Amino acid sequence: MGRQIGFYMTSADEQSFIAALKAEADVVVVLNHFPTPEPQVLDVLQPAGPAVGNDTNLSIYNRAIDPKLVVYEVVARGEFALDLTRSEVIQFNRSFVRADGKLEPGRLWYDHETMRGKPKRRLFLAWAQITFRFIKKNYHCHKDNNRYFGPDARKQFEEEQLALAPY
Repeated sequence: MGRQIGFYMTSADEQSFIAALKAEADVVVVLNHFPTPEPQVLDVLQPAGPAVGNDTNLSIYNRAIDPKLVVYEVVARGEFALDLTRSEVIQFNRSFVRADGKLEPGRLWYDHETMRGKPKRRLFLAWAQITFRFIKKNYHCHKDNNRYFGPDARKQFEEEQLALAPY
């Protein structure tokens, strides 16, 4: 069982969101799939590409809560992956501008428990809830699709500089 919150974010919204998280805790963004056994930390979050890919499927990780991520090898693809059910991370599926110019919605998601039904630690769950509350407090909820707009995405949408992909 997990929780999710949907959003529309521009690259500027992402930068300010991650900066706000980093201002409060030892937070990093990591790839969910990577070429080496050590998870790849993204020091700079480049704008996402025009399609779902490695740069749109990320995780947000608070190193102060859990110093070690759980990784497994994907032999058939010659890569490694973050075990999203056992690692205490918030999945960050990014918004991106599609090839047709429309902004694809993103989401944050976390599991309350592992695949074996073991609850994740209260410290992690409290931090995840604080992160979700940040979105609810600082972003505008769109009444038609129940998605939250980052400040820049909302401004561009209202000024008709940005079209939204359907949810």
